Formats: sequence, C-alpha cells, structure tokens
Amino acid sequence: MEKESFIFRRAEVDDILSVMKVIENRCLWMKENGINQWDEEYLKFYNFNYFKERVEKRELFLVENFQKIVGTFVLLEEDERWDNDVPAYYIHNFATDTEIKGIGSEIIEYCENLCRENSKKTLRLDCNINNNKLNDYYEKKGFKTVGICDESPEYIGYKREKIIF
Repeated sequence: MEKESFIFRRAEVDDILSVMKVIENRCLWMKENGINQWDEEYLKFYNFNYFKERVEKRELFLVENFQKIVGTFVLLEEDERWDNDVPAYYIHNFATDTEIKGIGSEIIEYCENLCRENSKKTLRLDCNINNNKLNDYYEKKGFKTVGICDESPEYIGYKREKIIF
C-alpha cells in the first residue's frame, strides 16, 4: 500500500457504521489471536451513540484508502484517566483494518503532526496491562509507561505517553 494513498479526515455520522465494522473486525481478530485488549463487550459500550457524540464534537477521525475506511481513532484534548497537566492529545478507539499493514504507524505519525501544529507537548494513550504485543509496539513507537489506569475489574491499563516537544 502506498503511503500517499492514505487520506485522513474527520468522520461524519454516515461513517459511523463503517467505523464500527472496522472495530468489530479488529475485536474478532484480537480474540482469534489471543490478544487481550477488546472483546465483544467493547461495542456495547462504544456504540453508535458514543461515536455520534464523537462526530458532533469533531473528535472521530478516519483513515481512508481508495474511499474505503481502513482505520479510525478518537483524538481528545482532555481525558478523565489523566491529570491533564500538560497540553496533550489522547488517542482512543484506535483500530485499523486487519488486512492492511502500516496504518497504525501512519495514524501515530498523523497525531504527532497534529500535536506539533497545535502546540501539544505530548501524545498519550492507554493499553491493557496484559496486552504484551501492543505494549511492545507502543514502546517501539516511543511511548513510555508513565502510570496505571485502574478501573478494576473491567480494565487495568498502562498509561503511555510520547513527548513531542
């Protein structure tokens, strides 16, 4: 896949079902591969109404390739799991098409550029504490573990951040 064929844009309400399909496919892929991050319950909480609110707040983004949605993420300026102590962006609901490699790196790079353009000092996210593969991926991308978000028993995750400048 050519890098220049990825198009980033803010989502519209008409995109939500496609976004949810990308996430559903990623959830199934995680289950099949024994990866502990999201499960079938994920889309019960992060449902159509949740994504509609993200669209209305202009927080839901898409990645398209030849007019097909191949990636999605929510980008927040504040996150209740964090102290919000420095100007930052927070990535949530980060999912990519399981058939296309490299989209995750493109999304991270895009978010880093948005941080620079909007004077954000860090890019932050969280990841299930038991998801070794994804934690290793984020570590390789420069995200350092800086704390724990404990929402026991539903979720325990590492808080990770990457200093942008």
